[in-house]
Amino acid sequence: MSDDPPSAAHPGPPHWRLRIGATAVTLGVGTRTVAEGPGAGVPFSLAETVQALHRTYGAAARSGRRRSTGVPPPALTRRLGGLLAEAVGEHAVRALTAASRSAEVKGHGLPLVIEAEPGRLDSLPWEALTLPGSPTPLALHPTVRPYRGFGGHHAPPPLDPPGRSLRLLVLLAGPRRSPGHREPLLDLDAETARLAAAMSRVPGRADLRVLSSGSLTALRTALAERPADIVHIVCHARPGELLLEDGAGDREPATADALWQAVRGAAGVPAVVLAGCSTASPVNRAAVPDAGDHSRFLPGLAQSLTEAGVPAVVAMSAPVRDTYAGALMARMYAGLAGGRPWWEALHDARVEQERLRRAADDWLPEWYVPLLYAGPRHRPGKPDPTAAPPVRDPAGSAAPPVSDPAGSTTPPRNTPPGDTSPEDTPRGNTSPRHTPPGTAPPQAPFTLPLGAFVGRRAHLRLALNVLADAGGGGLVVQGVGGVGKTAFVGELLRLRASSGPLVLLKGPLGPDDVLRGAADALGGRTDDPRLRELGNPERPWPARLADLAHLTAAPGVRGVRTRRSTPGRTGRPGR
Repeated sequence: MSDDPPSAAHPGPPHWRLRIGATAVTLGVGTRTVAEGPGAGVPFSLAETVQALHRTYGAAARSGRRRSTGVPPPALTRRLGGLLAEAVGEHAVRALTAASRSAEVKGHGLPLVIEAEPGRLDSLPWEALTLPGSPTPLALHPTVRPYRGFGGHHAPPPLDPPGRSLRLLVLLAGPRRSPGHREPLLDLDAETARLAAAMSRVPGRADLRVLSSGSLTALRTALAERPADIVHIVCHARPGELLLEDGAGDREPATADALWQAVRGAAGVPAVVLAGCSTASPVNRAAVPDAGDHSRFLPGLAQSLTEAGVPAVVAMSAPVRDTYAGALMARMYAGLAGGRPWWEALHDARVEQERLRRAADDWLPEWYVPLLYAGPRHRPGKPDPTAAPPVRDPAGSAAPPVSDPAGSTTPPRNTPPGDTSPEDTPRGNTSPRHTPPGTAPPQAPFTLPLGAFVGRRAHLRLALNVLADAGGGGLVVQGVGGVGKTAFVGELLRLRASSGPLVLLKGPLGPDDVLRGAADALGGRTDDPRLRELGNPERPWPARLADLAHLTAAPGVRGVRTRRSTPGRTGRPGR
């Protein structure tokens, strides 16, 4: 790594570099080597301590219950810190101790990039290393600020330009079926609430968008519409793969290459935060006889993304409880939005979460699990001349709404309120929507800007399942005024992405009004003589409804209705 001296781009102290290899370990700053020693090994005691911790964390992440390992996790992490120091060697450890004390005297931190040789060495939690005379690991050290890097990579860049809002795009994936019989479903609404609360601590400095779909297609569309500084992904994961969603909400594994193809774009590459378990773990390549051959390890998701060109990646090196990961990331984002560098923001979040853990007498410390990876120098992406222009939301240029974690949304200017249909839509008026072959469907009505509808994930999933059921009927969305019924329906229509005609009706309606509206919408799509009979009041309703089912290929036709309920009153709903 090229350690830049203080500059306008990276003000503050120089970044030190700890290179850990099988043949040599060096500590340096800039172009100067301060200490050098023999290569690091992985003795049995070190490997077994790491495995014992991973088994404990894996059990906690799956069930939240404490698992007895014979040694409490805090004692295991203390033992681990000493074993890692022994592996690095006394030359580098003593020099790093002296440098940290010098930085403390000068009143500033010591950013430290750790470059560990790919394979067994870079899979070790070097952030847990403890320096002589200090029980505090590097991850929580009062002076040292560790992060990971590779040769030729630079410190994670600050926001550009400084002082503007932090643009955070959140993708939450909770497939309809749990990824494993031992894996709990993620509480995505709680995750959204934590992020919204964190952004509220820095009013005016954060722009939060939360996608209602956990698919790479939704991510790609959102980035094409408006760029982001950080893409935050919450999902289950396994080494080398994220467990995301497809368009139907089912599980769809995604590799680092697939994610890279989704985030690269004309407006530059955002940083990526992977809140899934083991997203920083290298992949063990099977069927290699030589256990000492480092080529048997493949890079993990985080390493692959930084090598591809992502400027910064935060990922998890082991199984982690989603409550810890969510709270830690929310705290880190508040720091980034407040102008803190990446390594300082992550350090502050780690220290605060560890303080809260000790105050609550929580048995499982998780401070060493999150890792920060530095990517190459940030370069704006180039437009893809073969890519089709994105279909933009007519309201996409409006200011994003302010949303609460439950999904109630205050629309931006020029956006219809979330609980009312457009007042200029007369009873029986229709809005036919016909998509010519080969073109993208137009924006559904009532929708907020993409990513502005926050929460209601469980309700959206339930509604989509009802509408997708071939044997299902319609859907009624009911609630008191102002809870966002119309915005909910707009988001539902966006996710459903049907290319057929859309009929919008408002006010007290009878069957004749519905049938006439359907006939108007279908008028440009078919010349079937049954179309004229839909609006014939002389024919009985069952016969006309049967004709409508045939005309519209019934499996794809569903009705969605909103109505207002008034607390404390009984009788007919207001709508």
